[in-house]
Amino acid sequence: MLGSLPGRGSVAVNRQKLAEAVRIFLDGVGDAVRGEDLARTPERVARAWADELLSGYAIDPRGIITWEPVEGEQGLVVVQKIDFQSVCLHHLLPFTGKVSIAYLPAQRQTGLSKLVRLVDCLSRRLQIQERLTSQILEIIVETLEPRGAACMLVARHECLSCRGVRRPAARVVTLRTQGACAEPPYRDETMRLLEAAG
Repeated sequence: MLGSLPGRGSVAVNRQKLAEAVRIFLDGVGDAVRGEDLARTPERVARAWADELLSGYAIDPRGIITWEPVEGEQGLVVVQKIDFQSVCLHHLLPFTGKVSIAYLPAQRQTGLSKLVRLVDCLSRRLQIQERLTSQILEIIVETLEPRGAACMLVARHECLSCRGVRRPAARVVTLRTQGACAEPPYRDETMRLLEAAG
């Protein structure tokens, strides 16, 4: 999963090509939108996608999580219900929800805001929920080297809501666990805390 992430540095999103693509899209919609005030729409859409919806591509996620040494044995650290917004790469429709993260420090701990920034970076890309869950967990494991870690996402997908089966109440839950958080005695406590966040 980490191999699919860009290396250190940033990846620029081409706003000019995005605007050109929106012009082609509107041309494809055709007569249904003829006469509408769409002159500035391509540039507006390109700006929204480049500066906001895909802004995570400009950040190296591996550089977000910094750490300090842990003094003594630590218990579970859990951050519940981090809001996120992302765009499904299959239909280019949004999915939104909450991320909850747990990790059991070994020798490293991080600031809580770093976990939120990691979620923001990885979710502001074209994604699928399963991959996003894995990427969050894998970067935490790679950088903090915890005794265990877990990541759960609960999300509402517009591709389930406004197209296809059209079930707006449906929620998708994905879970990844690793190390001590996947095994007794921490597994049950980790799951209890994550499920309470759902």
